[in-house]
Amino acid sequence: MRLGMLAVILAVTTSSADADTPRDAMEDYFAGEVRGGWVLTGMGVGGLVTGGVLLAGDGDRAQGASYVVLGFGVAHLAAGVYVNVASRIRRRVYRVAIDKAPQAWVEVESYRMKGVSTQLLVLKIVEVVLIAGGGVMAYYGNDSDRPQLEGAGYALAAEAAATLLFDIVASRRASRYRAKLAGSAMLTRDAADQPVLLGGLMMQF
Repeated sequence: MRLGMLAVILAVTTSSADADTPRDAMEDYFAGEVRGGWVLTGMGVGGLVTGGVLLAGDGDRAQGASYVVLGFGVAHLAAGVYVNVASRIRRRVYRVAIDKAPQAWVEVESYRMKGVSTQLLVLKIVEVVLIAGGGVMAYYGNDSDRPQLEGAGYALAAEAAATLLFDIVASRRASRYRAKLAGSAMLTRDAADQPVLLGGLMMQF
């Protein structure tokens, strides 16, 4: 029995020497989320400025594109502010939760992140559909001599593509976080900042 437990400890020690603790993984992920919030905010502000310029400009294509660009600008700005603020709040709450019950936190957060990954997958599918839809709109608008529809189609495809790129990056970040959570499920640190098995066994690295 003792030999078996020693083997488990040695295996965890060997494989986890450079592994992130739950708190390390959480801090890294939400730092990325805060940066992502700023990126979305920048996309939103850029969209509002661009949409305003298009709206004030001449040409039916510009007019058609302006409404789509403004709409995405509002959505990106709102999402960016939410992601930034929510990530900061969640990070503070999680620091306390990890200190009090790291194992329970890992289980709950792993379940939550599974849902986040599913949501991001759905968003990416929707965005691909919007890109295709924008292309069809632009083609039909050009073919039927409806420049406003054509401009709206171009804008829809472009904005959806930019959002898709953002969500691909976010999805990869979420996948890395989930992998780190799985790898750190048995690791935390004590008051002396030493790696410790969540069951309470000390491991010196």
